[in-house]
Amino acid sequence: MLFIHGNLANHLWWEGTLANLPPDFEGVALDLPGNGASPETGVRHTIEYFAGLVDEFTSLLGWRFGLHLQISEQLRPFPNAGNL
Repeated sequence: MLFIHGNLANHLWWEGTLANLPPDFEGVALDLPGNGASPETGVRHTIEYFAGLVDEFTSLLGWRFGLHLQISEQLRPFPNAGNL
């Protein structure tokens, strides 16, 4: 699971949550630009800008069968979005 902090926070916000995930779950907490260990970019921070960065961060790589999985993943709707 990808954990994204809120305004004026950083990856440490999720430290307790990550430490208590069930054993069959893995999580990554990132620092958005200008927060935590991520340097400032000089770019105007907008929702669209951050969404693009998250998309880049979560891009999948695949070769042959893995590529088919990647394409399928990119084309399907987000069924768990309603659980947010």
